[in-house]
Amino acid sequence: MMQTNHVNHFRYMDSLAGIYSPDSFVQTVVWAMSAYRAHGFAIGYWDRMLRHCLDVLKENSPAAHDGIAAQYRWILEHLGDLEPLTAPESEKENAV
Repeated sequence: MMQTNHVNHFRYMDSLAGIYSPDSFVQTVVWAMSAYRAHGFAIGYWDRMLRHCLDVLKENSPAAHDGIAAQYRWILEHLGDLEPLTAPESEKENAV
């Protein structure tokens, strides 16, 4: 599942260059994180994965890195805000 996530992640991020919409971007991030957290992915996964993606892009494709780094930084800076929005239903029920 993680491998599929990585492939789909890069496809989606690549598509942002041509059709970026802030609203759609946030909705997609929330949807994807919710779906994967429902399958047991911890919020810390994105912190590590997105930072690694930025490093890989910077090393292998500086132009791609420069074009998409702001979106990666936004997600990383808002992981704390995204955590309660994307929590599995069982965690939301226990928080009440």
